[in-house]
Amino acid sequence: MTQSHAAVDDHHQDVRAALAAAHDALARANDLDELAGARTIHMGKRSALAQVQRVLGGLDPDARRELGAAINAARVELAAAAPPAAPAAWTGTAAIGVAKMAAMPAAAPATSKVFLSADVR
Repeated sequence: MTQSHAAVDDHHQDVRAALAAAHDALARANDLDELAGARTIHMGKRSALAQVQRVLGGLDPDARRELGAAINAARVELAAAAPPAAPAAWTGTAAIGVAKMAAMPAAAPATSKVFLSADVR
């Protein structure tokens, strides 16, 4: 049984609301523990986004594709906004530095050429 267009619109609104709530929680995080808690609540298996994702199977293929893309875009946006927490053993500026580095975009891929010191003449 597929859901009506109004129900799909409600799910899109749920995604937008979950994204706004997650950004708010991430902005209020004062330390790495609060950041990790916000990530769990808003990006975990029991999050509002996960609940919306569970309805995808009951949608027609076009609606599933559209809502699935919205959910994935929200997850990517949140992953960029909330770097993974550093291990508990790392504290202070080291942990903050690791968290900031995790949020940085990936470096450009290395070239495929490898030069060994023995090859240089």
